[in-house]
Amino acid sequence: MTWLSPLLRILLLSFVLTKIAEGTGHSQREEAVRDFLREDHVSGHTNNWAVLVCSSRYWFNYRHMANTLGMYRTVKRLGIPDSNIILMLADDVSCNARNRFPASVYSNSRRTLDLYGENIEVDYRGYEVTVENFLRLLTGRVEPSLPRSKRLLTDEKSNIFVYMTGHGGAEFLKFQDNEEISAFDIADAFEQMWQKKRYHEIFFMIDTCQANTMYSKFYSPNILATGSSELGESSYSYENDADIGVAVIDRYTHLVLSYLENINKTSQFTMQHLFDAYDFNRMRSHAGVRTDLFKRDPSKVLLTEFFGGIAQADVVTSGDVDKARQFAEHTAGDAKKAREDTEDLSVTSVLPQDLIVSAKLDVSKRIWLGVACIALALDFTILVGYALQNIECSVLLLVIATIQVSLLPDDENYWRISRDQLDPTLRRFCGLPANTSALIGGLTFRSRRLLGVGYKERRRNKSDLTLSSPGSNAMFSKMITVSSMGLVVVSWLTGMAWATPLLYDGRAATNLSESTFDDLSGAYVYVVKGSKKGSDYIDLTKKIDPTPLWQKIFQPASEKTISVSIDPTSIFVPGGNPANAQNGFRRTEVIAQPRNRTVIESGRTVFHFSVLRDERHDLNYKHEYQVVFIEPNDGSHVFGLQIGSPFTYPTGRLPVPKAQYLRILARDLTVLFETPFTSDKWHNFAVQVDWDALTLGVYYSKGAGLLTPTSRRAVVNKGLVAGPDGQGDFHFGLLKLPIADPADTPSQATDVVHRGIQENTTETLHYSGVFVESVAGGVSIGYGLRIPALKN
Repeated sequence: MTWLSPLLRILLLSFVLTKIAEGTGHSQREEAVRDFLREDHVSGHTNNWAVLVCSSRYWFNYRHMANTLGMYRTVKRLGIPDSNIILMLADDVSCNARNRFPASVYSNSRRTLDLYGENIEVDYRGYEVTVENFLRLLTGRVEPSLPRSKRLLTDEKSNIFVYMTGHGGAEFLKFQDNEEISAFDIADAFEQMWQKKRYHEIFFMIDTCQANTMYSKFYSPNILATGSSELGESSYSYENDADIGVAVIDRYTHLVLSYLENINKTSQFTMQHLFDAYDFNRMRSHAGVRTDLFKRDPSKVLLTEFFGGIAQADVVTSGDVDKARQFAEHTAGDAKKAREDTEDLSVTSVLPQDLIVSAKLDVSKRIWLGVACIALALDFTILVGYALQNIECSVLLLVIATIQVSLLPDDENYWRISRDQLDPTLRRFCGLPANTSALIGGLTFRSRRLLGVGYKERRRNKSDLTLSSPGSNAMFSKMITVSSMGLVVVSWLTGMAWATPLLYDGRAATNLSESTFDDLSGAYVYVVKGSKKGSDYIDLTKKIDPTPLWQKIFQPASEKTISVSIDPTSIFVPGGNPANAQNGFRRTEVIAQPRNRTVIESGRTVFHFSVLRDERHDLNYKHEYQVVFIEPNDGSHVFGLQIGSPFTYPTGRLPVPKAQYLRILARDLTVLFETPFTSDKWHNFAVQVDWDALTLGVYYSKGAGLLTPTSRRAVVNKGLVAGPDGQGDFHFGLLKLPIADPADTPSQATDVVHRGIQENTTETLHYSGVFVESVAGGVSIGYGLRIPALKN
């Protein structure tokens, strides 16, 4: 009965919140709406555009094209559609006769991502990339016959990201070695745009030699500018590709793209965060930032306000409505009809998709709309079983849900707003897919309409929202409260009955420090590593959120992400004897198990772990990596998670076609499951091991998805023996195999432990959700839910 006290506290909170809601007044409507949509909440723009210019041509300027395509890929990924991107590109590299990889453009020597791809739209190609066309594009002084796809169709509510790269000097940038554009030309073009109300704010970024001089002449308002190098400085290339034969990206753009790769459409990182990431040691030049023309503090400007899509509200005042009414009367010639058509426009909110939503809200309704957003999220978590873990939060959910169904109007547009504002929160805290809130909101709306309770339909000439039947709302609220509370209690009791025994917890608690990998006093019994301390190879970071599968809503993360790295010093020396040094491997592995490992290696147990790719210190997929495995004394693996190109001799073409795949292998190296190792989300695994029947079962999900079996039944783990000889240590981390050295003899080349080729690089992989459970109560699949174990 330990849950009774929190339950009583929640019921008391229910009573208080309900009384507050009943007492909230209906005043200051228009002022409340304007306050809610003031500039603190939105930046004042309703659409984002990007103008991306590569001013170079010819093969030896390959990196400038890669710079631009990398930026193109990023803004598309973050939500700016192709219709709002103007791409100016010589486009003479992808199909150049010297390109060993036709129709492809890469920005790193590993060639892990084709920037050209199959979904690229170049608006100005080849000799269309001129100074004149660029200036005409900005100022809108184009020929009437020019297609819309080549026009910058911006207005006073548009934020524009302008990116330029190429060869330049003090206050000039060359266009295709044929002409130049000066800092004065761009400054004057921006001034024309301001006078013609063609932008709200501009973010100007340029990567060239002496880049900072290009924005020194700007004088128009609302422009934030940054560049790669100071006056007298060069801007340097970052990496050469021996197969391509030229540099493939510039240092400054590489740093920016690497930083942006870690954000998504809902990230709260600001422009100042990006500027703070500028590092002279990485760029070899002094990047600059100019903020004096920009009204807002860069620390309060989200990166997505320029790099991402936008769905903001445009407030139309009563004065604007009067002008619209006058215009309608004048053009229609029917004053009465015009007044009727604009009667309901007292204060409106215009979404980018031209969705007009009534915004004449009471203060109370505006407040409870936000409360309802939380209620919708929690409603859904009950459906997916969150009640099985946390009764207190679940009952609190019922309180808010009751208020939600009692107070919110029956207007489908409210749910559209909820979708636009709530879905990012749902994805962040609950890990739910897009459109979840719209789905739940629609169901709630339709349910209330079927039951005949709620708010009256708005009539044509009446924009106020009034209660149709307070009594019916109260009855409906009580019905929802009683039935939902019964659901929670039953679900919670069911969860107690189905509780799965946790045999080992290798998740890094929030109060854990890296020193635990030095003294090995906690949950980890050993670290296989190089000559430095364990804490030098393993980082416990809060900067990367752990997998959402095992997190509780409205509570801080219950674990830290474990970042495991290898570098040139990661040479394991068994027994401390230099003669035994494993020079062929690079290793950092955590042995994660109880001191008596037979606890997790008897009966039927499930090994859980989640892995996340690190784009800044990515793996070299020409190599084979063994990252999670159970290793018996004979060196085989009960099961293993493998990435990269499997070691072979003689060495074939590297990397292999599926090098960037995660593969679960059985003992005989049979691939039980494989999936692309994408960088945007956690990859969650559970491997079911039957130590008596000698079978394996694999469960997988991506991001916040529930774990699902990858086969209908467990499969026989061929070659595994029962008993101590078939048991071993549970490892997670990085074990990097070498590439065979062509100078070695066949017997030497196959000695992967001691010989082979390794690069002097640092590589990192992130882990979370490492634990082992019994299948006595089923297999945990996330959010407190469990399913029966796979049958043999």
